[in-house]
Amino acid sequence: RDALMGCGVDKSRVIGWSRDRASNNDVASRMLSAYFKSGVDFMCAAHFLDRSCAYVCTDKLDDMWVLWSQLMSSNVARATYKQITGETMRTYSATRFWSRHECVMDIKRNFHYLLRFVVELRKLDCCKKTVAKLYTTLCDNRKLEELWRDIVIQSMLDTVVQSTYAVEGDHQTCFVVYDLIAEARSCYSHAEKVAELRATVKGAFTEMGKDAETKKILENRFAEFAGFFDSVLEE
Repeated sequence: RDALMGCGVDKSRVIGWSRDRASNNDVASRMLSAYFKSGVDFMCAAHFLDRSCAYVCTDKLDDMWVLWSQLMSSNVARATYKQITGETMRTYSATRFWSRHECVMDIKRNFHYLLRFVVELRKLDCCKKTVAKLYTTLCDNRKLEELWRDIVIQSMLDTVVQSTYAVEGDHQTCFVVYDLIAEARSCYSHAEKVAELRATVKGAFTEMGKDAETKKILENRFAEFAGFFDSVLEE
């Protein structure tokens, strides 16, 4: 508020603000609402999309993730991973809501190296309890298949997660996407509106492009997402 006022922005021109679900932002939003009477408080579109992915059930991957995140903090494990795969092990940040997905995609790409990686850590006596649990999983064909299934399910969310990159932060696209989300909610019980909504989303995605390259990326992303989007609404 003080920053806006300091720049000479009239409070009547503030139409709204976006935020995530952090409790301190809740308090800040109430303070802003009291001052900017015409302002609208809404959730960040990028966080909204990302949170929707959290409801996908991947129990085996979730169990592995607890162990994998422990290995991330070990210098020995990180050095061994790079030596075997030729890649640096990604680190996870709870404040970067897409970073777990990026880490899981690294695991998927290097899945064929995992057993060799864990065997090498056993030789080095690195993170003994964590490595022992991972080794048990990787040596059990049924558990290995279940883990791979969950990783594949996670990879199917790639388009949704990447869409958060385009709408995060303080871009005007946040307002556009929030309108789309509100419209999508109102259409859940009306299957006949699916085609109309799909056309609206495509138009909005196209209009988001500020230049030819960005516009092309968004159009391609919509093409990939359209089938999934339709099936969700129809269901």
